[in-house]
Amino acid sequence: MEKVISDPNFSLIQLPIEFKARKHAGRASFKKPGSYELFNADGPGCIRHMTVIYKPFGDHARIEIFSDNNDKPQVDMNLNAFFGVLLDVDPRTTNYRADGAGITVLPEGGYNCYLPIPFQTSCRIVLTTGSPVPVEVYSQIDWQQYQAGTELTPYRLHALHRKEVPAAASFGGTFQIAEIGGRGFVAGLFKAIRQRDMSDLLYHTGGSVWLIDGEVDPHAIRGYNEEDDFGFGWSYHQFPGRWTGCAHVVNPGIHATEFSAYRFYGPDPIPFRSSLIAYCGSRADDTE
Repeated sequence: MEKVISDPNFSLIQLPIEFKARKHAGRASFKKPGSYELFNADGPGCIRHMTVIYKPFGDHARIEIFSDNNDKPQVDMNLNAFFGVLLDVDPRTTNYRADGAGITVLPEGGYNCYLPIPFQTSCRIVLTTGSPVPVEVYSQIDWQQYQAGTELTPYRLHALHRKEVPAAASFGGTFQIAEIGGRGFVAGLFKAIRQRDMSDLLYHTGGSVWLIDGEVDPHAIRGYNEEDDFGFGWSYHQFPGRWTGCAHVVNPGIHATEFSAYRFYGPDPIPFRSSLIAYCGSRADDTE
């Protein structure tokens, strides 16, 4: 039997201890909208670290991740959102910083992903830009290549992005974070709010609710208030922690009017066998 070791950050991912270390570095220049293949490799393997740097900043870039010869991407979303950069905040012109176990955002827009991306037969990552002005992209991907015939974990990285501008227009509204079918576990979450409704403090909307395996073993995990779900108390302050943190905040403290917070569920993953529905309370605020 192949000897395996648990990922140091996400223990439910187990990978072989024998591998060849590989690196793929690339650069692309777009003078008009187009696509660039960040990565294309045969498996079995696992991406352990990915860096993407691009300019100019904007919402014009998307990332797609395909594995195991599937035509449908397991990740297809805005590039900034994939790296936890929300609310259209440019990390090159603001102090937007994340230093989490899965995602790190460094000065000058250095986007880094440490979430494991295992693949059995193949993996392809594509960046597409619709920018009307020239775009520069730089990337580096560190991955492990395993011996042919090695059977890997069945888990694959999936990500999704939801955005409402504004969200539900009255107190007691609901913002759906995710609705997922199948078997898996939650590895992490970024959430951001820009306050539009000034009737109460930004985070007085109620905490998140996770409805797990409603078909076979229904149970729920319930939060308390917005900031409590990310480990803060009565406020938001910028703090780039490993498991939980706040990458961006306007008017830090009890009267914060804008924030982007994150939590990685490394020590306490949320597994599901058949389904997961997650939602939180909302007002008429911009919510991602």
